[in-house]
Amino acid sequence: QPSAPLTINCVGVVDVCDGQTLDCNNETDCTVICNGLFACYNATITGCAVGGNCTLSCIDEWSCYYAVIDSMSDITCSGEQACYRSTINATSSSHLNLYTTADDYVMALSTIYCPN
Repeated sequence: QPSAPLTINCVGVVDVCDGQTLDCNNETDCTVICNGLFACYNATITGCAVGGNCTLSCIDEWSCYYAVIDSMSDITCSGEQACYRSTINATSSSHLNLYTTADDYVMALSTIYCPN
């Protein structure tokens, strides 16, 4: 049976989810929102179910700086340095759509691993 949508909000306060593990808990429909300065700095974003549709939005300067992003299927990086030095691990079983804006250094020094 399909799981209920899960939304994790890291919004509105500087460093709101700094260093935390944001876990989609093996759900197939999960949304993680990192909106604000350093919102998800050094966070680990993980836990999308195999084949799931899991969305991560990194919006604002440095919002996902240094984050480790596992298994999310749709990722948006918007804002100066939004995903700077991030690590994105695509899984072999799901797609990865990566959307970026043209902001300065939006994906600078980030690493994307695609196993297949």
